[in-house]
Amino acid sequence: MVARRSSRRAEARQLAAADPMSAKQLGIGRRDLPGRSYDDGGLIDVNRVPAEIFTHFSGVTAEKAAHVIAVRTSLGGAFSSVEELMAMVELPPDLLDEVAEYAIIIR
Repeated sequence: MVARRSSRRAEARQLAAADPMSAKQLGIGRRDLPGRSYDDGGLIDVNRVPAEIFTHFSGVTAEKAAHVIAVRTSLGGAFSSVEELMAMVELPPDLLDEVAEYAIIIR
């Protein structure tokens, strides 16, 4: 099961890189969208999801999620990379691997 989910994330990342429009239409990283059927292995599109989705990361409180949204908004609504998200939001070091595994930026 874990290997399958990891494989789905890798496939979804490849699709998003090659065809961002299709990735958006499929709802990759948008577990907040009702009726979404594409299995992206649990990715989170950090530039489009609402605050409550960030609480799916281990140890991210509602307050920290609201901070992520505030920082994203201050940047004009989008992080340029997952690395920028991690640096700007000052996530706990023990969360960095999980965010790197599940976060995605779709341009």
